[in-house]
Amino acid sequence: MKKTYKSDAYAALHESAGDLQKAGLISDKEMQYYDDTCLETIPEYTPERVKFIRAREELTQSQMAMHLNVSLKTVQSWEAKKPKHPSGAAAKLLNLMERHGANAIAG
Repeated sequence: MKKTYKSDAYAALHESAGDLQKAGLISDKEMQYYDDTCLETIPEYTPERVKFIRAREELTQSQMAMHLNVSLKTVQSWEAKKPKHPSGAAAKLLNLMERHGANAIAG
């Protein structure tokens, strides 16, 4: 699984902490702190959360699909409580949209 860091500085800090852990100089518990601090976490998007973001941004399902570079059927399935939810690049873009608005990812 690819790690996504909050910044280049956090990436360097996390890599150093990982080296210290491998050398036995910091514990697993301490490493968890560095994981929590340095790594970007993308939340799980429930159908309700996807609908809320889309409504807040005043987007149709088609417009949201275009912003996230997915099909209309994909957005419809996310909102229809089917087992599929946003993942990968779409989840990252949805996270940016949630935090900064649709204009932040509009092309």
